[in-house]
Amino acid sequence: MKKIIALFVAGLALLVVGCTAPTVKYKDDRSYALNVTKYGGITGLKDVEVEGVSPTIENASSAAIEIPAAISAYNAPPPGLTGLQAGAINVVAWLLKPTPFAKKNHHFAWVPQSFVSDQKSVWKDYQRLLIDAAKKVANELGMETFDEFSKDLSVHALLTKSKNISCKHETGCVVIISAVQKKPSKNTNTASFVNSTKESYFFEPKYFSFIRFSPEFLGFNQYDFMVRMSSYLPEWVYIYTAPSKLHLSEDNIVKAPVLFNQGKAHFFIKPKK
Repeated sequence: MKKIIALFVAGLALLVVGCTAPTVKYKDDRSYALNVTKYGGITGLKDVEVEGVSPTIENASSAAIEIPAAISAYNAPPPGLTGLQAGAINVVAWLLKPTPFAKKNHHFAWVPQSFVSDQKSVWKDYQRLLIDAAKKVANELGMETFDEFSKDLSVHALLTKSKNISCKHETGCVVIISAVQKKPSKNTNTASFVNSTKESYFFEPKYFSFIRFSPEFLGFNQYDFMVRMSSYLPEWVYIYTAPSKLHLSEDNIVKAPVLFNQGKAHFFIKPKK
């Protein structure tokens, strides 16, 4: 009987080992943005081969110079097409099969085990990081801000009544709104390239987890807002913005998908062969 139990325990141990998720390795033939988003579960994206454009913009100050170059490279018209026609084609080129996830903005994170004091409240701690970072940027832009939450507290809206922003509503205008997944999954073999620890709590983009600006343009550079917001977040938090979801100005939209992390903007670009 003891022998049977020993064999059963040994078999169970092998089963547990067999079920452990394999280590995901960084793929050098993909951009950093594509590696991270694919690992995070955002599907339907691909890299675009571009010559002479860096896939990563280091900070907001350089963005003013490099973003137009990156966008113009994306939108370089093929022979026989105007820039306007090419722009419509190239947005599709970034999306292999436009999935609901790839067409919306998301935040996602691999929260290190060391950051978690209480598993039940980790979502609140993560949400507070997002709120504080957004509020800090809004305050730097001269906005007076206040908070609104959904009944279950998982959805947060940062609002303003500031005279510095073109808000015409007496009750205030939404600056940015975000939702947080309340029950993250636990990873025991987190990939090393997402800046976390091997054991982490994963806030997935595919669950009720989004981030977006007011549908009415409030007069500030939304790309710059995301750069600055990400700079105030830990290195294991990422913000993905879908094509044509960010305004540089009222009439100038970033047509490329972008991944923000630690004050850097990562484009889905790889060097042209």
